Amino acid sequence: MSAVPGHTRCEGCGKVSFVSRKDARRGARRAVDGERPRAYRCPTSPYWHLGHLPEDVRRGVIDREEYVEKLDGRRTPGATGGAP
Repeated sequence: MSAVPGHTRCEGCGKVSFVSRKDARRGARRAVDGERPRAYRCPTSPYWHLGHLPEDVRRGVIDREEYVEKLDGRRTPGATGGAP
């Protein structure tokens, strides 16, 4: 992702982060993969991240909350995972 005003690195998870939802949405417009990622609030800091909804969530096989709980159960302290 190219430099976007308002972005930094998250101290909690190390992901590219934005200080506001508005900045994150600007960053999403600059995404190059053909799909526009969604902004979501980081669970470990006050920042915002960008991520795609997993295919199973988009198709309705599992809801977002179940997906996040499943991810939280697999993470170990200090590990970084995919965006919920």
